[in-house]
Amino acid sequence: MSSSTPSDHSSSSLPIFCKSLTIVDVEKKLSVPTKALKHLPSFGDNHHLYIEAMDDRGYFWSFQCSIRRNGHPKPTLSSRTWLPFVRYRNLTVGDTIKLYKEYDHFTGVNYKIQVDIIRKN
Repeated sequence: MSSSTPSDHSSSSLPIFCKSLTIVDVEKKLSVPTKALKHLPSFGDNHHLYIEAMDDRGYFWSFQCSIRRNGHPKPTLSSRTWLPFVRYRNLTVGDTIKLYKEYDHFTGVNYKIQVDIIRKN
């Protein structure tokens, strides 16, 4: 009888975007690069959706991603769902976040968010 461990199944990770945070990102909402849209779930007829992501500490976060109804989509993560993450992780201007889309043989698509803290002493 064999046991199953996480290394027993295949998964691959695709970086969706990497961003150095700006003042708007840490005080209002996260501006998401437009090129990331092709890696997110379809918005269909809606102008927003939720992205469930696990951070690099193992906590799950639900981020509301919105796009404009007309013209350039300009995706953002809403302040209501983004700013609690910023406060919890004590993020500041210059810190970097990376959002990954992971394909897992058993669980399907998962999202992960990684934080790189940059502090100058």
